[in-house]
Amino acid sequence: MSKQIPRYLPPPDPQPYSPRYYDIGMNLTDTMFRGIYHGKQYHAPDIPEVLKRARDRHVRTLLLTGSSIEESRQLISMVAGLKNASPVKLYYTVGVHPCCVNEFAEASGEDPLPATTGTDSTEKVESSSTAVETDQQDKDSKQPQDNSAGSKDSMEKEVDETARAVSNASVNDEAAETASAESGKTIWDVITANPVTASTEATAAAELAKSHPDTNEYSMGLYKSLISSDETVRNASISIVKQRVKELYALLQSRLDDPDFRAIGEFGLDYERLHYSCRELQLIFFAEQLKLVCLLKANKPLFLHMRKAGPDFTEILRRFIEGFTDERDTHGLRELTNTDKPIHYKFAPDQKFVVHSYSDSLEDLDNLLGLSPHCYIGLNGASFRTDENIEAVRRLPLDRMLLETDAPWCEIRPTHVAQQFLKNWKPQPIANPYKTVKKNKLAKMPREEWVQCMVKSRNEPCMMEQVAFVVAEVKKCPIEEIVEIAWKNSCKVFGK
Repeated sequence: MSKQIPRYLPPPDPQPYSPRYYDIGMNLTDTMFRGIYHGKQYHAPDIPEVLKRARDRHVRTLLLTGSSIEESRQLISMVAGLKNASPVKLYYTVGVHPCCVNEFAEASGEDPLPATTGTDSTEKVESSSTAVETDQQDKDSKQPQDNSAGSKDSMEKEVDETARAVSNASVNDEAAETASAESGKTIWDVITANPVTASTEATAAAELAKSHPDTNEYSMGLYKSLISSDETVRNASISIVKQRVKELYALLQSRLDDPDFRAIGEFGLDYERLHYSCRELQLIFFAEQLKLVCLLKANKPLFLHMRKAGPDFTEILRRFIEGFTDERDTHGLRELTNTDKPIHYKFAPDQKFVVHSYSDSLEDLDNLLGLSPHCYIGLNGASFRTDENIEAVRRLPLDRMLLETDAPWCEIRPTHVAQQFLKNWKPQPIANPYKTVKKNKLAKMPREEWVQCMVKSRNEPCMMEQVAFVVAEVKKCPIEEIVEIAWKNSCKVFGK
C-alpha cells in the first residue's frame, strides 16, 4: 500500500490591517449627546449609537474631558455607568477649562459673591456655564453648555522679581499691550494679584476697562473683588477661592486610584474667548491648577488648552518646569499639605503634557516643543483651517503627534484648507459612511436606524479617520503609519 503524501497547504494570508484609533479628546458630557441644542431638546440621548459608530470605525479608546468641577463629577459617574456596556474603552480627565474659571471665584452651590463693579445677571449666568470648545469665526471651539458649573480655583500670589517679563497682553489686543507697557506688569504680577490701594483703585479699574473691551464684565468683577482695596470684599473673595481650590484638590485626590482617571485637565489659557472668563482669572487659575499637579505628585499627564495665548502659556509652563518657591500662598495651598513652610513647585522630570486641538502659530509650536521632550500636540479639525495650520502639522515631529476629534466640536469644515487633501483620496473616498440628518429629524426615525445616522454638524469620534488622512496627506506618509504612530504615542502618554 503506497504511502499517502500529505497535501501542501500554503501559509494563511497575514491578518489584514485593521486601524486602531485613540481619540484623546471627546466631550461626552456635552448636552448635544443628550439631544439638547442651545437649551432645546430635539431628540433623546443617543450616546449608545455614538459609541457604536466609534467602534465600527476602529476607535478603540476615548479620553473624555472634564471642563469644570461639576462636569468632572458628571463625567466620573458617566464613565462608571457606561463602562460595562461601552464597545470602546472610556477614560476621563478632571480639571477646569479656561472658559470656566469663573467658578473658582464663586461660592459652591451658592450665589456668587457680588462683584465690585460692572456685574450683570445675564452675564453671570452665561459666564458660569460649563464651556465647551468652539471657534468664534469657524465655530470650532467651546461654547457654554446648559449645565451650570460651580466656581473654582484661585491664583498664586507669589511675586518673583527675577521672573521673566512677559507682556500681559492678549495676542489679539493691542490696547492690552499698551496698558501692560504703561503699568510695567508681568504675568506674574497678575497671578500674584496684589491688592490695589484705595487711591489707585479707580486708575486700575480704568486700565482694565481700556485693555479688555471684549471681556465679560461679570468675570472681570470677580477679579476686581480679589484685588479690591476693601479688605472685607477681598478676604471674602479669597476665602471662596480657597474653598474651591480645596474642592478641586479633594476631587483629584479621590480619583488617583481609579484606573480610568488618566489625565488632569482640561485647563490652560484661551484669549480667543475672553467673553467667557477674563484673562486675569485665566492666568491665576492656570497657575493654581499647575500647583495642584505638583502637590499631588501623581505623575498624571496634563491635558492642556491654548488659544492665542502662546507667550503667557509657555512662560507659565517654563516656570513650573524650572521650579520656583511660593512665599505668599495667598490661596492656602499649604493647608493641603499640612505645612507652614513656603512650597517649592516643580514638575517631575518626566512630566508629560499635551497641548490639544492645536491651532496657533508656528513660533508657538516651536516654543512648546522646545519646552520639554515630554510635550505632545493634539491635532483635530481645528488644526487644519489655514495654510499656517497645515505648515504646523507638517513641522510637528511624528513622535510628538496625537490625534483627536474634540467631538462634538472641531469637525473639518468645507472652509478649511484641509478639504484640498481630502479630495486627494481617490482609492478610498473619505465620504462619511453614515447618513447625515438634521437634529430635528432624528427623533422622527425608528430608533434601530439611529446607529446609521449622524447629526448634521455634530462631530463624533467615528470621524477620526478623516483627521488621520489629512495628517497623512500633509506629511506624505501612509495613513497606516500615521494611525499606528498616533496610537503608540497616545498609549505612551495616557496608558493603553
